[in-house]
Amino acid sequence: MQVVLRQTFTLGRFHATPWKVFPYDDPHGEWPPSPWRLLRAIVARSYQFERERPPIPREQREGLVAAFCGSEVSWRLPEFSWRGPGLRQYQPVEFKWANPTPKKLKLIPLDQELSTALGGRFAVLEKGRGDLLRFEVFDEERRSVRLIEDVSDRELVKSFKEARRRGTPVELRRYPPDARGYSKSKVQDNIWLIPDGEELLWFLTGDLWERQDMDLLGLLDACLARMTYFGRAESITEIGRVREPSVNLPVPNCYLSERRGAGMVPVLVPVREATLGQVEASTDDKEVAGATIPPGTRWMYAERPLRPAPVRPSGRVPRLKPVQLVQFAIGSHVPPGLREIVRLTQRFRGRALRAFLERATNGTVADWGKASLDLRERARLLTGKDSAGGPLRDHSHAVFFVHVYNGKPARLCMWRRESFDDAEQTALLAAAEAPLPLGYTGDPWTVTLVPMDSLVPPPPPLSALAHDCWETATPFVPPRHVLDRRGHLKHGESVEDQVRGELANRGIDPANVGVSIRAAGWVKVHEPRRGRGDQTNTEKLGYRVKIRFPAPVLGPFFLGASSHFGLGSFVPAACAGETAV
Repeated sequence: MQVVLRQTFTLGRFHATPWKVFPYDDPHGEWPPSPWRLLRAIVARSYQFERERPPIPREQREGLVAAFCGSEVSWRLPEFSWRGPGLRQYQPVEFKWANPTPKKLKLIPLDQELSTALGGRFAVLEKGRGDLLRFEVFDEERRSVRLIEDVSDRELVKSFKEARRRGTPVELRRYPPDARGYSKSKVQDNIWLIPDGEELLWFLTGDLWERQDMDLLGLLDACLARMTYFGRAESITEIGRVREPSVNLPVPNCYLSERRGAGMVPVLVPVREATLGQVEASTDDKEVAGATIPPGTRWMYAERPLRPAPVRPSGRVPRLKPVQLVQFAIGSHVPPGLREIVRLTQRFRGRALRAFLERATNGTVADWGKASLDLRERARLLTGKDSAGGPLRDHSHAVFFVHVYNGKPARLCMWRRESFDDAEQTALLAAAEAPLPLGYTGDPWTVTLVPMDSLVPPPPPLSALAHDCWETATPFVPPRHVLDRRGHLKHGESVEDQVRGELANRGIDPANVGVSIRAAGWVKVHEPRRGRGDQTNTEKLGYRVKIRFPAPVLGPFFLGASSHFGLGSFVPAACAGETAV
């Protein structure tokens, strides 16, 4: 006869460690669960069942143990179960109090007058609430009997201090009652995770389950119904016997073997001759504690089934709609400052470009320098370079910039006048799947980028309204040197002149445009790959710039060096009372 048990784990976790295995030596935990563990759990619950009804004959328990031990065991393990991350939990080392360092009290003997006034044989004067004092009074056996709060009788305090100078104090060592606790240690808790809805099936095939004189199946059902956990107490479980026809059940996928093969794990199994006394034995018993395995058991071996290979969903994946703006929320334990904006944008752009090339070539090309001319041309609006590697002069390529909120980067944004197509958006989303490192090799500084819905409104630099005044949200860096080698201002290369030149380069007449400027500190600028290694400084002086037009003008404005990497982005501003430089 075959008995099938269906078991589920309510919290999706099975906590257990194989017999006499140190948790740090076996990070996998016990999987499949051992039949010896299940048999002991069933027998333990039989005593709970016995408290609810007339006594269970010993012969019936022995018959239940014999039927279980005489059965061949196999399992149907959940296909998508996997070893969970090792947990660390504090657990008591011993069930006794662990006392802290005792407090030493010097008890002052009281004379007859003080003994009558305070009601004890010894006393201690201590500070109370605020500037007040309090007495703790002890009896002859140095037990605390009274606590007198807020003592205001100065004569009483004076008499006690005189007695303290005259008498010889008695030392009392006392443990603070509110500071003691159990000795504990952080232990490794290895778990197996079972997805919601998955179940574990036990197949017990034996000849003794159908004995008519003992009703073993009825006793088994009653014990299983009372089982609330299996393994450690955190493994909340429900288990019961399957009663529907066996034709509807899946077949086992894990079997026991006498010999150990590659990839097999040991499983503790009761021998056929195991007795009820051996099953009920405590782990503290001398015969059990001193044995390699408990009496009445043996090691057998099982091979865990492989997890099914992932199946790509059928059907076409819907293409993403063209959009001009892609946004990611920036999350980080240490947020990047305005100095690191270019470091953030250029590293994300590099990752997005690699993702674009890999998807376009099925993973064969990840470096722009090795891409074909046709592929380079397809990526020109993402890279800002033509197929020959020259920069695009019309500023039609993508702008990578940040939205600054309360002085800190809050969003990473990609914008372009020509919409991003499906392949480009997919590459941008793939680039944000893993944390983006901002530090150098070995530095754990990273940011997490979370895609934002298209319903999130655009940031201020992309205002849909025309404004007559704009100011920098990120520092403006002049694209050319302002000073010559002698430190003199170059003719026509002042910061104001370069701002006006940037406006003219973008098709805006700089005439009658007011410009105000003040220094904003040093920032890092983008360093093209072809210039890396040259003796040049990537730290440049940035400026806060405010520009006022004679009439409202529609943005956006990204001006200056590294303007496509987040510097020199302008937002609408109020210009009341502002005068031109």
